[in-house]
Amino acid sequence: AVLRSQASLLSTARSVEHSDQDWTASAASPPFDPSDEATIQAWTERFLDAVRDVPAATDPARSAAVLRELVKSNLLSFTDMRDAPEKFFLAHRLLATVGLGGFGVRFTVQFNLFAGSIVGLGGPEQVASLRDIQAAGQLGC
Repeated sequence: AVLRSQASLLSTARSVEHSDQDWTASAASPPFDPSDEATIQAWTERFLDAVRDVPAATDPARSAAVLRELVKSNLLSFTDMRDAPEKFFLAHRLLATVGLGGFGVRFTVQFNLFAGSIVGLGGPEQVASLRDIQAAGQLGC
């Protein structure tokens, strides 16, 4: 039942028109094809490499620095919640294998609460502003 609910949500999210959908991942982040095992494996390796310092990021300053680098890498785009939900949820599952702690809270606040709220509730200009925020590695919360 939960999987059917998730599938229904994904289907609904994809059917909604968004005026800012021209914002795609940068060259550093190739298109994500969730049906291609090689794509999933390559992205998984890149993501796990990007979060390799999470276990050592035990203080707030180090945790924020690791998150800024992850944000700037664009491995996970602020709009992936809408545009690539499979990648968005995979990132969360992978992060859980590395260790959550304070970094996990920062990560979910940044991607889910901050960016997710703008993607879900913001106008086209506000959503488009996420591109610059991400490129600069700025943290929203």
